[in-house]
Amino acid sequence: MKTSRKIRYLWYFLFLFYPALSQEFWEEINIPNGVEIMCIETNNHGDIFLGVKNEGNPAGVYRSVDNGLNWELILNTENFAVLSLETDEKGKIYCGKNGFDRFWVSADNGETWDVIQLPPPSYGNIIKIFCVGQDTIYVSSWEPEGAFILRSFDAGITWESSFVTDHHNEYVSDIAISGTGDLFVSVSGFFTDQGGVYTSIDGGAAWDYVGLLNHQVMTVEINLNGDVFTGDWWTMLYEETPGIYALYFESRGFNLLLEAFHATDIIITEEDFIYATANEGVVRSFDNGQHWERIEDELPTVIKKLNLSYDGHLYAASYCQLVKSKEPVVGIEQQSYLSEKICIYPNPTDNFFNIKIPENIENSHKSEMSIYNILGKRVYQDALLATENGNIHRIMVRDLPTGIYLFEYCVNDKRYTSEFIKQ
Repeated sequence: MKTSRKIRYLWYFLFLFYPALSQEFWEEINIPNGVEIMCIETNNHGDIFLGVKNEGNPAGVYRSVDNGLNWELILNTENFAVLSLETDEKGKIYCGKNGFDRFWVSADNGETWDVIQLPPPSYGNIIKIFCVGQDTIYVSSWEPEGAFILRSFDAGITWESSFVTDHHNEYVSDIAISGTGDLFVSVSGFFTDQGGVYTSIDGGAAWDYVGLLNHQVMTVEINLNGDVFTGDWWTMLYEETPGIYALYFESRGFNLLLEAFHATDIIITEEDFIYATANEGVVRSFDNGQHWERIEDELPTVIKKLNLSYDGHLYAASYCQLVKSKEPVVGIEQQSYLSEKICIYPNPTDNFFNIKIPENIENSHKSEMSIYNILGKRVYQDALLATENGNIHRIMVRDLPTGIYLFEYCVNDKRYTSEFIKQ
């Protein structure tokens, strides 16, 4: 294995186990017994809907109107998993599943359901449902001929369809729309020369390739500025780097923001704060993706789905667990965030490194520095006081074992980090 690949895996491991910035962020929500969560949706009344796969109890759609204290099976799909849920502006709930009768709708909060027949050549599993306004619906289904999408502009009465790609067994994993009406889809596959991001400027009739070929792109989201953010499950080529990427407005190509795997869902709040699944947990950025921090609070592994509720709470779901942020993540001010990274040099090092504190950070008697190993264990801690050289400090690390470390500097209730390699 190449050294760069080893470092990447070690850094994933460090990122996975590094202590949380925000302890007690989550509260656990009870879920029905004998099911696996495939998708989650909430409505303006605060009701929670889970699309599930059967693991003892029937598959289908479960609803809770009391924050998970009680659950009711409102659509029994028996052995067929529910893969996508979506609510529109009228409060209708759309459900996509595998097997027969793949697309359902309820206009009364799940009390009754009707099947919506989708026209050929759509026969496969419903992967994603995306509603725009009151009448426009986009649906992706997994077809052997390529990444396929259906669209309706009259609430499902009539349908049009198009293939985003003609690559065998590719599928559209997510759909987003910009403020100017341009559609973006993430495409995933299993073979080389598959996957990526595509866009349409005519409502989905024709599609153009944008980037990230050979990436298993699982999610796409667009902020108010028109910046496009994507997340990878993994990549089809060894030399490609999986992670969270951004296509900033009017830029020419995607930028890697965070090396990560299992980046399957992204949520952007009205303040343009970004929350994403990554490295089996949840990460967030308060500065449009320039810096990231991991939210930790005894989460289950492989967080797959996120949902932002009407009152601003963030839900995160794995196959077997559902959690909710204790406080809203919308309408809050940024707190204790990494506005600038600490500069460390030389890096890698075998004896010492210098720390350059950004000039906009005021040193004080409350400042403290720590070093963590890849297991998240603190191996060094000390106060970091002002020196004759101003904002440059020297730290001796000759006694540390070889490996990757995270350096943390806390001052005035703010936290700054950087990583370094001890040779």
